[in-house]
Amino acid sequence: MPRIRRPEPAHEQIARYYRERIEQGKMRPGQRFPSIPRVAEEWGTSRQTAHNAMKALQGSGYIVSEPGKGTFVAVPPGWSINRGCLTAR
Repeated sequence: MPRIRRPEPAHEQIARYYRERIEQGKMRPGQRFPSIPRVAEEWGTSRQTAHNAMKALQGSGYIVSEPGKGTFVAVPPGWSINRGCLTAR
């Protein structure tokens, strides 16, 4: 797990890390996304910081929350699934 570096805000660094993992296919559409407490613990940040990172990912279409089920990796905007692989359009 990368470490938080200044001056970029921590929630932006976390969101960028997960965006890159999704785009590289290391996290696949439909896969359960880590919980806010888990992200906070892994990154050594507050839950609010983890929440802000996840809110940014959700706002940009990289993850979706399903009430009562959890948060999952989505097919990002501008991407598609072709033969089981995530590809840029």
